[in-house]
Amino acid sequence: MKNDLNTTRPDDNRPRRTKPWFAIFSTFVSIIVLMVLGIFVVQESIEKVQKEQLSVQRSSADDEKALAEMLEVKGLHLMSAQAWIRYTTRSPLNKKDKAGYYYRIGRLFQQGKRYDCALEYFYRSDLTKRLPEIRVELRQHMQECFEKLGIDSETGEKISAQKNPSTTAP
Repeated sequence: MKNDLNTTRPDDNRPRRTKPWFAIFSTFVSIIVLMVLGIFVVQESIEKVQKEQLSVQRSSADDEKALAEMLEVKGLHLMSAQAWIRYTTRSPLNKKDKAGYYYRIGRLFQQGKRYDCALEYFYRSDLTKRLPEIRVELRQHMQECFEKLGIDSETGEKISAQKNPSTTAP
C-alpha cells in the first residue's frame, strides 16, 4: 500500500497556473467586448427597422395622395378631404405646401356643404402660412361659408379675431 502514494515534488518545469487576477481581468474584458458588440448589433437592427417603417410611411402617404386625387376627380369631396387630411399628417411638408393643402381641403369641405369644416381648414391655411396668391379667394370662400352657416361674415371675423388675436380681418 505504501507504494501507491506519490510523495515526490512536482517539477518546476511544469506550466504555472495563471494568477486569479489575470483570469478575472480577462473575463471582465471579454464581457465588455461582448456587450459593446451586442450594442452595435442591436443599434443596427433598430436603424434597419426605423428605415423600413419610414419607407412604409412614405408609401402610405403616397397611397393617401393617390386616393385623395382619385376621390376628388370622382366628385367625392368629403371622402377626398379626409384622404387629404391623412396625407398631410403622414407627409413631411413645408409650411407653404401644408397651407396649400389646407386650402384645398377647405374647398373640398365647402363643395361637400360642410361649411364649418371648410372654415376650419381655411383658417388653418391662413395661420400655417399666408399665401398671397390665394388670399383674395380664401377670403371670398370664408365669406361664403359664413353666409351659408347664417353668420354675418363681419361677425364671424370678429369672433375669430377674439379667439385668435394674431388673425387680422382683411
